[in-house]
Amino acid sequence: MSVSAKSLWMRTRLHWDQLAVYVPLLLMGLLALATYWLVRNTPVVKDAALLSAPQHLPDYFMRDFSVKVFDAHGKLKNEMAGVQGRTIPTPTPWKLTNHVFVPLRQMAASRRRVQGEP
Repeated sequence: MSVSAKSLWMRTRLHWDQLAVYVPLLLMGLLALATYWLVRNTPVVKDAALLSAPQHLPDYFMRDFSVKVFDAHGKLKNEMAGVQGRTIPTPTPWKLTNHVFVPLRQMAASRRRVQGEP
């Protein structure tokens, strides 16, 4: 290879190296434009069920349940048990039947009574 061919090759390679720095920027721009185009041309789904008012039908049931609440240290704070619970997608979602809410102090006292402590 002659000297002029090497220098031509080196100049071409130098220009390609300088252009290669901008390839990630060009790819990000193309992806941004493609995303914009895709969002603009995606059809909007107008589902009548989503636009209607919320119904007062239960969507989740619990039978013979127990819910326990723990503090930050892992100690039991409260316990709630019930025969039946159901959720309804409304502003007040919980409907409970025959439920019992037992705060921690009462649970500790009832445990002491069962174990025979004063």
